[in-house]
Amino acid sequence: TSVQISKNKVQLDQLVELVAAEFSVLAASRGITIRRVCEPVAVMGDQDALAILLRNLLSNALRYANKQIRVEISANDQYATIAVVDDGPGFSEESSTRAFNRFFRGPEATHSSDGAGLGLAMVLRISQLHSGTVEIGRGHFGGARVIVTLKYLCPESAMEVSPAANPG
Repeated sequence: TSVQISKNKVQLDQLVELVAAEFSVLAASRGITIRRVCEPVAVMGDQDALAILLRNLLSNALRYANKQIRVEISANDQYATIAVVDDGPGFSEESSTRAFNRFFRGPEATHSSDGAGLGLAMVLRISQLHSGTVEIGRGHFGGARVIVTLKYLCPESAMEVSPAANPG
């Protein structure tokens, strides 16, 4: 069976603000700052699915971060990029090769032992449903960096309702 997602305008920067706010109390209780650096970027996609993607990325970052998490939203002419970076231990060699496997849990967790090992598998699947990609690597804080690239970028001109053509 194939999974169907809706394709509506989703303002990623606003969605990041909403999702990050959900994690603000938990982050503060752990002494972790969530910094958002977001350009106004809209994509065509499923808002609920993209919110789940963001929640999973932030949940993982909170699980591994020491003091800071940075969420970046940017775009170019063809792609929108979501990057979540933390200052935790990063991905070990074993974790980086298995991170997208369902039920895999990395040994690097510092703040909790909860989670089922489905977060990054779900992030990958949701990005694929949006014709996107996910890459993991080392971030500029020395920890993990997860980059989601989505192909459904809507240029501002396409976001506006154009008036009916009036040839005369």
